[in-house]
Amino acid sequence: MNTQVPVAATRSLIYKLLAIGYSYPVLESYEDIKNGAFWIKVKENIEQISSEILNKAILEVKEGLFLPDISFEAFESEYLNTFETNIPNPSCSLYEGSYATEANRGGILLELKGFYENFGLNISKNFKELEDRITAELEFMHFLTFKQAQAKEQGLDVMPYLKAQKDFLERHLGKWIPKFRMDVENKIKSPFFRNLALLTDAFIASEVQEVQRNIELHSKQ
Repeated sequence: MNTQVPVAATRSLIYKLLAIGYSYPVLESYEDIKNGAFWIKVKENIEQISSEILNKAILEVKEGLFLPDISFEAFESEYLNTFETNIPNPSCSLYEGSYATEANRGGILLELKGFYENFGLNISKNFKELEDRITAELEFMHFLTFKQAQAKEQGLDVMPYLKAQKDFLERHLGKWIPKFRMDVENKIKSPFFRNLALLTDAFIASEVQEVQRNIELHSKQ
């Protein structure tokens, strides 16, 4: 039985769900988070991946990713306080460049733009965000893992997508997400966003191992 398609597709969906978690709140995502549907999707898909790192993270996230007894307006305010306003306490940046030296920020943006354009992607002008926002980087990995699953299903070479994933994780998400998680732990009280950062960090760490394992597996074929 071919197990690579569902695993890659599952990984792709997790990236998508994490990106939704860090996106500016809208009523649809708020309702899914509030009623538990979001957490169920995240947990069910993570549990399909055999990873000691992720299994430990799931146990640590005891409350899950819920929003008990909180209105949409209150959640929107919590999001802004956590990531944008620095009010009433310092916020955490959702941008990779914030966790790099000032001299490296321009290079990071150019490199990310190159990654995206190499696969025919770009940041929408209507989105008005930079290439290093966490949502953009997670969406890019969602795209690469989806293309991996699609290529495997069609009997095509998956190695270009695996190599791109490896490079992207090593040069970007794998480098700054641990710093981002520590920043959240040190500054933020919101259980939802603390748990989201914990799971994101664990998932990226697991992905580094998963991609390397897949590359070694396909290199022997």
